Amino acid sequence: MAEPMDEADEAAKFVTIMPDGGGATDPMPGVPDGGTELDALLEEVTPKQPKPKYSKALSSVGGQTQKMVQERAQEQINEMQLSCSASGINQRSAKELQLLRGEVEFSGLGTGGHRAHYVIAPPEMESADELLRWMFVRQDGWRLKPPNLLLSCYGGRDHYVNWANSPTLRNREAWATATGAVEDWQFRQKFTSRLSEISSGVCQAVSECGGWFDLGTGPRGGLNEVLMDGLKVYWSAFGCLAGHKTDNVVFCVRFLQDTEFKDSFLQCAQAVPASGPVDKKEELKERVMYPSVNSQLFPRAWLRSEGQ
Repeated sequence: MAEPMDEADEAAKFVTIMPDGGGATDPMPGVPDGGTELDALLEEVTPKQPKPKYSKALSSVGGQTQKMVQERAQEQINEMQLSCSASGINQRSAKELQLLRGEVEFSGLGTGGHRAHYVIAPPEMESADELLRWMFVRQDGWRLKPPNLLLSCYGGRDHYVNWANSPTLRNREAWATATGAVEDWQFRQKFTSRLSEISSGVCQAVSECGGWFDLGTGPRGGLNEVLMDGLKVYWSAFGCLAGHKTDNVVFCVRFLQDTEFKDSFLQCAQAVPASGPVDKKEELKERVMYPSVNSQLFPRAWLRSEGQ
C-alpha cells in the first residue's frame, strides 16, 4: 500500500532550470553540473523528427526526370524557330500628325436627331498626347470631365427582344411566376419591359455620378442594345433625344477600315486646328447622317417593332 507523500516530497520531484544570468548563486538541486550531462538530458526529452520515407536513389531519379523534361522543352522551343523584326520609330511629333474631327447624327435613335462627335487619329500616331488634349484640355476641344465611374458592357447575342425565346435562357419558370406571365407572348412582353426598366435605372445611376459608358469597339447586338435602349429612356425622361448630350459620355474605339460608311466619315471630317489661343471656334461645315440599319441587323426585332 502506497503511503501519501507530503508537500516537500512532492516538490522535490520538480526541477527548475535557471537561464544564464538569471541571478542564481547556487546550483539548483537535481540539475546536472556538467554541460555534457545537461545536453544529454535535453536530447533525451526532445522529440525526434520522423525519417523521410523516400530514399536518395528515388530523389536522384526525380531530379534526372525533371532535367530531361526541361531539356525536351528547350528543344521544342528551338524547333519553333521564333523570330522578330525591327521597326523604326516614327520621329514626327504629335503636332505634325494631323487629327481629324467631325460630327455624326444617328437617325435610328428614337425620334432621330441624336448627334455625337468623333475624332480620327492617323495610323502612324504613337503618342496620344494631342488626342487627350483635344478631349480634355483645349479650349476649342471637347472639354470633357474625367469619369468618376466607367461602365463597360460586353457580351450577349442577337437583339435582347429575342432572348425571351432563347433555349439558353435560365430561370424562365422564375420569371414567369414572378411576373404572372403564363403565355409566351405575355412572358416575352414582361421580360422585355423589365430589361428596359433595369437598363434605364442603371443608366440613370451612372449618369448622376458622372460616369462614362464604354461600348468597346461599338458593335451592335447583345448588351449594347440593352444599354442603348436604357439611355433612350433616360434621355427621354430627363432631357431630349435630339442634339448633343452634355451630361453623358458614351464612347467606343474602332479601326476606320472596320467602320461602315468610312468614306462619309472622312469626307465630313475637318482638320483639328493647331494648339494655341483661339479667337473663334471653327464650325463644322457638314455632318455624317448615319442611317438606321436595324432592319438589316435585326430583321425579326424590327418587324416586331413595326407591328408586322
